[in-house]
Amino acid sequence: MDAAAAVAVAASGLFLFSTRANIWGRVNHTNILAKKGSSIDYRLHRILHFQQQRSLHRHSALHSMSVRISRNISAVSRIARRGFSSPRPQAIKHASSWFKSKMEVNRPPPGDSNYEYFKSIPWCNEHLQDPKVVVETPICRVRKPSTEDELFATTLSTERTIPAFLMFYERPSKPGERVDEVKAFLRLEEGINGFPNTSHGGIVIAILDEIMGLLGQVNRKLGGVPDKDQMTAFLNTKFLQPVITPGVILVTGRLQKFEGRKLFMESAIWDKDSNKLAQGEALFVILKPKI
Repeated sequence: MDAAAAVAVAASGLFLFSTRANIWGRVNHTNILAKKGSSIDYRLHRILHFQQQRSLHRHSALHSMSVRISRNISAVSRIARRGFSSPRPQAIKHASSWFKSKMEVNRPPPGDSNYEYFKSIPWCNEHLQDPKVVVETPICRVRKPSTEDELFATTLSTERTIPAFLMFYERPSKPGERVDEVKAFLRLEEGINGFPNTSHGGIVIAILDEIMGLLGQVNRKLGGVPDKDQMTAFLNTKFLQPVITPGVILVTGRLQKFEGRKLFMESAIWDKDSNKLAQGEALFVILKPKI
């Protein structure tokens, strides 16, 4: 199939999808070519690009009746593969206003590391310039055979949820010295919403808990606390302001006190203007060895 035919197939697929909007969800139509200088070829290129990025999630998306963008793109791809070839260029002029806004959101550049993405944001870069700062990929973003950390390594590691996550802390002055604070940048998308453009409270709690867990893991690695598993005993949370999506947040975790097997910690979520959005206080307990 040549390039022109591919454009026609995708166009007809998008048209057939829009005519079935009453089945897949309520769609508010608008003109995605309203922006001066836009073209059908450019928009189709963006559509196909997003479909490729979501290829790992395609099989589950094909069976969903949601109007989420990943499922919309999967539906267009499925129709195109079945061989519909009647070009309907006028159909390209219609898509949901939400679909348009999704394509225009500033996202982490494909192929670039999380570090390069956050470094490109001025207020984030200010935190990363200190030569004493150690920058790491959080261990919770690494998939493990045991399925540990699957929530942040897989479920919340997609373009629609938390596509970018970077942790950093000040380098200890000597081996075995305890790290009292870690920080992290997270890019949040609408896939974690509870209200429109607002992160679900459960996700906010999970983020607050995770940053404190990462603080414990850093100290295990550096010898600041015993190298044993830790678990949350309790976590008290205060929601101060909505955590807006899409957007970038700063999360901080601090060790307040370490007594025996108990780690008393606090965490907070901040926006780019240093407004505190949520905070948590928790007790983590170092587990006893299994007999």
